[in-house]
Amino acid sequence: MRKISRHIVLSIQNPYFGCVQTFNSVIEALFIYPIKGGRAKKIRESAVHATGLEGDRLFMLTDEEGVFLSQRKIPEMARLECQAHPNFIELSMDGDTLRIDREDLDLEPFSVKVWEDEFSALDLGDTAAIWLRSRFGKAIRLVHYDQNTPRIRNKSDVEFKTSFADGYPILITNTGSLTQLNDEMPEPVPMDRFRPNIVVSGLEAWLEQKAISVRVGDAESDLLKACLRCNVTRIDQQTGRPGGVEPLQTLVRRGDGEAVFGVNVVLPTGIRLEVGQQIQWILPDQELR
Repeated sequence: MRKISRHIVLSIQNPYFGCVQTFNSVIEALFIYPIKGGRAKKIRESAVHATGLEGDRLFMLTDEEGVFLSQRKIPEMARLECQAHPNFIELSMDGDTLRIDREDLDLEPFSVKVWEDEFSALDLGDTAAIWLRSRFGKAIRLVHYDQNTPRIRNKSDVEFKTSFADGYPILITNTGSLTQLNDEMPEPVPMDRFRPNIVVSGLEAWLEQKAISVRVGDAESDLLKACLRCNVTRIDQQTGRPGGVEPLQTLVRRGDGEAVFGVNVVLPTGIRLEVGQQIQWILPDQELR
């Protein structure tokens, strides 16, 4: 089984070895989402951990059975903010705030499910559950990712960890692709509809979808997967209100039935990312002809 490393890696199964071109892009913005499905937090830099960017999707809302909740079921989650401090956790929404002192928490293991993955997390107690019920009108638990019982995934014969993200630790989107997509729609949408971790600029539209690997400094990963989009892209990320059929309708049309935008990636642990940093994309020559 292959593992992502810090060194330049091209899979021996890669049929394009020696027949590739490299394209440069620049990190324009970085985002984390402290709560899965919650409001984004813009950052300037981050270390890459085994589960993704520092502080990304380490909290999650579930129903009483432990099944994850997101904007797919509760669009208003777009207005839910979370700040994790050394001594306390703060939730806020629409001017209402809950502070949870960490010393008061009696963390209990709680079995959770994210899509097909079942694993153990830590329940953050009834105080958070009562507050969340008052905000959303239903029984909800707040859980935290448990580093002692990591969620381990296996894609393309590569084993990697991720937290509460849908499937991969990091999502990269391209401003060039958004510009072209907006040119094809009646009304433009902002990048936040796609909830990326890394936004790059300076790359031709849609080239990221053709890449066979991505390089940051001397670290390279050839585990990339185009991101299939869902109804969350229709939700205004500032108000939590669903909109019309776009951008899904145009994405489906231009993708021959599949709505694809952005690239999921597993990056090597230990590297640092910062706004203004260069990211290189490696494409096979035949994709460019």
